[in-house]
Amino acid sequence: MRTDFDKTRSSVFTEELQSALTPGVNTELGNFRATIAAYWNGTIIPKDKPGKGGGGYGAGTAVLAKLVATIKAHAKAQGWK
Repeated sequence: MRTDFDKTRSSVFTEELQSALTPGVNTELGNFRATIAAYWNGTIIPKDKPGKGGGGYGAGTAVLAKLVATIKAHAKAQGWK
């Protein structure tokens, strides 16, 4: 969502801010990916039985259901149909 602030700030400020925040964001994203990979490899894969409704399918379904619900709530809040 654009605001008046977005329209008035300079591109230099935006580039400086992005440069300052990027290393920390990259670190946190890397930590998140490592945590998810460890969980997937240690918890989901050993329980998964491909084609038999194993842990991988259930985990994927739960994640997708939450994402879909979040998108629907956002659309409703925006008045979209």
